[in-house]
Amino acid sequence: LMAATETRHLFSASGGIKYLARQLRSSSKKTSSGNVPEQTAVHATVQQLYELTFCLWCMTYELNGSPNIRADFAKDGAATDALTVMVSTAPRDKGREC
Repeated sequence: LMAATETRHLFSASGGIKYLARQLRSSSKKTSSGNVPEQTAVHATVQQLYELTFCLWCMTYELNGSPNIRADFAKDGAATDALTVMVSTAPRDKGREC
């Protein structure tokens, strides 16, 4: 569904960007210590987090052509904040030394 421009516009018009950001944020909350994710009512799998992030990324294709979608991303910064938290809490692959 996210492949078509029309569906991205419909999704955004019905509050989709805010919904995706809220789902990402609730799936990646951290405790006050900042180290261990706290148990939330939402137990998203890595696959679900990937799909939510992918949908949000698909929506960015409309930023240049749609002032409404651009405004949805900029409204309260929720989408950017959710992605920032996801990146900052993701495990790092240190790689292997040769």
